[in-house]
Amino acid sequence: MSEPSARARLVIAAPDPMRPEIEAWAASQSHEIVGTTGGGARLAATVRTTAPDVVLAHVGLTDPGVFELLDQLWANESATGVVVIAPSPEADLERRALRAGALAVLATPLDGAATVALSAALAEQHRRRTLRASRVTSGTAPAGTATAPMIAVVSAKGGVGRSTVAVSLASVLALKSRVALCDLDLQFSDASTWGAEPPERTIGHLAAVVGAGEVQLADIQAVAQQRFGNVTLLPGVDSPVEGATWAAERGVRAVRLVTALRRWFDFVLVDDLPGLLEPVISIGRGAQLLVVVTTCEVGALRATKRYLALLDRYAPVPRIIVANRSDRGQSAKLVRAALGPSEQIVFLKEDRTYARRLVVEGLAASEQRGRGVSRTFGKLAAQVRATLEAR
Repeated sequence: MSEPSARARLVIAAPDPMRPEIEAWAASQSHEIVGTTGGGARLAATVRTTAPDVVLAHVGLTDPGVFELLDQLWANESATGVVVIAPSPEADLERRALRAGALAVLATPLDGAATVALSAALAEQHRRRTLRASRVTSGTAPAGTATAPMIAVVSAKGGVGRSTVAVSLASVLALKSRVALCDLDLQFSDASTWGAEPPERTIGHLAAVVGAGEVQLADIQAVAQQRFGNVTLLPGVDSPVEGATWAAERGVRAVRLVTALRRWFDFVLVDDLPGLLEPVISIGRGAQLLVVVTTCEVGALRATKRYLALLDRYAPVPRIIVANRSDRGQSAKLVRAALGPSEQIVFLKEDRTYARRLVVEGLAASEQRGRGVSRTFGKLAAQVRATLEAR
């Protein structure tokens, strides 16, 4: 679509009862319909193979829904825009859709007002593409798409050593690569204070530019700290109240921040919230690898088993399980039986001296190389690289 008035390539995504009306209306606008789908897995495949200018997405879509679609397109830095169609959309729906990146929200029945709104949306899509191209040419943003792998470190429950694993894995990967660690534990952000005073600047200072989709490397550098060896740490928010901003709207700000980081680093690690609260699902869907942390106690294993089933449904990406045996718990044989024979499991025996020096002095695995737990993190890093390379 070289000009805003040019014939656009459209994909129609709507449940069966609504699709014929949308198709007929779009065809009357002299645009090219390159694909139609009722949603589900076919939608992603259709967008990928047809590369449309715009998806006309009905709000009744499921798996993925409209907001999931917007999240996925943003995470993949797609050049495709989305126009949402809804019967008599409420102001809250329109506001949420536009904040999530939609070009417009059209009300049914589709009439002359919808035609005008679609033309304006196509003009806005043309503006966005032109702006993106000019940034690449001028050097204000890196060329290409976000290609660095993102690794989300997650857990079913808190207190299992998730932040320890995130920090230590990042420190080992940073021995050979440029690594960013984003503290998205929106409740406590413990790792951001390990071995240091509470940071003066956090990701909270990036909320405005991230929300506007305008984050640049200079913005990242303004809040980042060099910690845990050679890791670039983006400190977490100061309070759970501030964290609510990053969880709102299906975690769209968190997804945008992590996506931007993937442009400038070789690996991006996310220390996420426990459980499945947003932005865990949105981040998990966009990750290239999940590292799931659990202890070996019976209660933790039961919770993790259920958690893995939910991840299979909502974030079906490759994963490695880290079984933390700091409090011993069940044997390795029983842990494997509980979590399933097909899971990749790394057993970690975290000792108290390592944990104390990490929390008090800020010394991670790359700086405590003589300890057995540091060697385990070295093996975990090698397994992470091998899993990503096998994708």
